[in-house]
Amino acid sequence: MKRVISSLLLIVSFAVFSQTTEAEAVLKTELKAEHTGWKTGGVVNVNFSQAAFSTAWSSGGTNSMALNGLVSIFANDLNGDQVRDNIESQIGGYLRVVYKQPLMENINFESKLEAFSNYEEDPQNMYITWDNLLTMKVNDYVNANISFNMINRPGMEVVYKEVLGVGLSYKF
Repeated sequence: MKRVISSLLLIVSFAVFSQTTEAEAVLKTELKAEHTGWKTGGVVNVNFSQAAFSTAWSSGGTNSMALNGLVSIFANDLNGDQVRDNIESQIGGYLRVVYKQPLMENINFESKLEAFSNYEEDPQNMYITWDNLLTMKVNDYVNANISFNMINRPGMEVVYKEVLGVGLSYKF
């Protein structure tokens, strides 16, 4: 399987990648558009979570349930040029496949597969990450999500993580 994926990456991509995530690009655009005043906002969130780990999950952990809370408030001074780029470059083959599909009203599925081979250090070794997320918005305040993450690194056993989250959210 690794040979097939390696061959696919070699055919698809011979490039140097420096990337900015979609969220970073949106934030930079918003900050550049408003160069004066303050931008304020925040999120208050309470979630119930259940997690299940494979026996090979190298970071450790046990299956568990938890109640989590978050309060995040910000006030950013937009006077002057406060937008910065942090770019790290590597030479290698990189493949990113993203699939987004609304399943029904307020229920969405997103799957992202990323594979990378560093041409400068052991190009035969593939770094693979596969993330799946099912989100369900019940109303303006109640939401639920199920995520499944799989990581395959050279010299490691394949590991995965599953998380179920049900929560209350208030955005202002």
